Amino acid sequence: MSATSDSEPAALGEVALAEGPAIARLAAEPLGAAAHAAEGGRPARLLHYLATILVDHPEDVLVSATTLDDGGVQLRLTVRRDDIGKVIGKQGRTARAIRNLVQAAAALHGERVQVQVIDD
Repeated sequence: MSATSDSEPAALGEVALAEGPAIARLAAEPLGAAAHAAEGGRPARLLHYLATILVDHPEDVLVSATTLDDGGVQLRLTVRRDDIGKVIGKQGRTARAIRNLVQAAAALHGERVQVQVIDD
């Protein structure tokens, strides 16, 4: 539980860390810039988690990271061809929601990410 009183609002992620689901813990845990650039860090783990719960073949989900010139990171999500529809969703709504979640989680720590969905 949060250490704040009922009259004070809790810091974003503070309550989620104590009692929230795995997705909130992935979004809020701090990570250094070197690890972030090297492997995609927290946003990559969050993207991988989100994709694996959506697809029929979670063992084939792959997230790779590339550091961009502006200091941001591009995450590439690769799934099986028969799972691509589950990740993209109707009119791209699921893919857009995934991008928004991953970008919001990265923004909590001043990081910038782009998410690209690729079918295998």
